[in-house]
Amino acid sequence: MILAQLRSSLAFLLVLAAVLIAPNVFAQAKGPVHVVNLDSDDATEDHADGLTAALKSKVRATPGWQMAESTDSLSMLIPALKCPPKPDAGCLQRIGDQLKTDRFFWGSVTKAAAPHQVTAEVHLWLRGKPEQSVKESYTDNLKDQNDEALKKVAGRIFERLSGAGTEGSVTIHCSVETAQVFVDGQPKVALVAGTTSLTLPAGTHTIELRADGYAPQGQEVAIVTGTESSITIELKKGAPPPVTPIGPTEPSKPVPVMKIVGFSAMVAGFALATVGVIEGARFLGLRSDNNDDHNNVVLKGVSDFCSPPSGVGDPVVAQQACDRKKSAESALVLESVFLGIGGALFIAGTVIVVTSRGPSENKTEPSPTASWHVTPSFGPKSGGLSFAATF
Repeated sequence: MILAQLRSSLAFLLVLAAVLIAPNVFAQAKGPVHVVNLDSDDATEDHADGLTAALKSKVRATPGWQMAESTDSLSMLIPALKCPPKPDAGCLQRIGDQLKTDRFFWGSVTKAAAPHQVTAEVHLWLRGKPEQSVKESYTDNLKDQNDEALKKVAGRIFERLSGAGTEGSVTIHCSVETAQVFVDGQPKVALVAGTTSLTLPAGTHTIELRADGYAPQGQEVAIVTGTESSITIELKKGAPPPVTPIGPTEPSKPVPVMKIVGFSAMVAGFALATVGVIEGARFLGLRSDNNDDHNNVVLKGVSDFCSPPSGVGDPVVAQQACDRKKSAESALVLESVFLGIGGALFIAGTVIVVTSRGPSENKTEPSPTASWHVTPSFGPKSGGLSFAATF
């Protein structure tokens, strides 16, 4: 019984996986895909060429998609195949036959209604399947296929047409032409002539507009993968939100400069003294070698290794002994210098640290004032005065 249930569950999972994965496998198993050079008007020829090249690069870089290298353009195929200016279903079928492919991208780039923007309308034709199309508006300064911003535009178009994307787009309208757009509290772009388009991840986002002299206004929008939506946000004249006053801050504690100087001197003194000790150890070793040189039979009769008498001793050995002697003298000088300076710095730093006081310690409290008290005393047989002092 349990085994049968497991088999049924496994079969259900396999069917579900086939349903989810099959469309992508089917789309990728149709062979190379053509990107027909996008059509344009007189003002957008460079934009069409740049977007076509960026779209081809995106296809090449996508796993499972094979790019068919060709230079076919829509402006050449339409008259050659006797198609209407805007290709119909029959014309697209003939273009597919002409290219010997089951799928190809085609479309156009034209000037947008908003100033300084162009609109790309790109289609994906699949043999035996409904045609898909998307529109994308972007600024007209994007013409270079290597521009990262244009690559993102091509990537969004490809993902929305191929079904591989997880983003949607929203167009924002406002009567204030230069408002700043914030998405989920983060600044994005500024409106151009009161409008702009954004591509956002699927889900709910808060779109907010801010402009000088206007009260900020926000609106939630639900982004659906592969779809376009449009919202209008109106701003009202008003002051910006009040700034929360910041309370008085505690006065910063003064830096203990003298203690820092003292500790720095101690560290420097210790480092120099360490070098002096190392040089002292080197001097002791070289002095031992020098003593051995004096007892060396080869150098017998040589008192000054650096100026040996002619014909006495071995000149090579004498020169080596001379080098060791000079190194010993140099080590002794360095030992004295480093130990002297290092010791002086360490002592001076210690004195500074010990004698320096922090800011609170430097404040002198008023010393109590001494006071005297005189108390007279009287009695039947005697009298007197008693003195008391308070310090």
